Amino acid sequence: MAVTTQFRSFLLLVLLVYAPSCLSHGVSLKIERQEAGVIWLQHSDDTPLADVEYELAADGGNAPYQSGKSDALGRVVFIPGDVREWRLRVFSEDGHGIDTVFELAPGATSHSHTGQTYSDFTKLILGIGILLSGFGVMMLFVKRKRR
Repeated sequence: MAVTTQFRSFLLLVLLVYAPSCLSHGVSLKIERQEAGVIWLQHSDDTPLADVEYELAADGGNAPYQSGKSDALGRVVFIPGDVREWRLRVFSEDGHGIDTVFELAPGATSHSHTGQTYSDFTKLILGIGILLSGFGVMMLFVKRKRR
C-alpha cells in the first residue's frame, strides 16, 4: 500500500510540474502608429490592380521582406525602416505585372514609376503594323506554294 501512495504522490508531482506548459497560449496585440510606404498598383486605364500577388524585398536581398496580395484598391502598404532601395515584383493571373527597383527616401512624399512608356496611339500603330506584317508574310508563303 505504501508503494501505491508514493507512486501517486510522484505522479501528482509530475503533473503539477508540467501543468503550466499545458495551459493554452494566448495571442497578444500591439498597435502603434508608424510612417508607412504605400505603393499604388494600377492598370494603364487607372483601374486598380487589385488582389494580385507581390513580393517586396530589400534591393540585393534574397528573401522577401514582405509578400502577399494587394488590397481592393491596388495598394501595398509596408514599413520601410532604414532600408532605402527596394525591389517590387508583382504577378497577376492575366499576365500583367511589374518587376522594378525603386528608392524610398525618408521624408519623401511621392515617387512614381510607370512600367509603360508608350501612348495609346503608339500602341495602336504598332499593333496595326504587326498585323499587316503577319499578313504580308502569310501572303509570301501562299504565293510560293502556288508556283
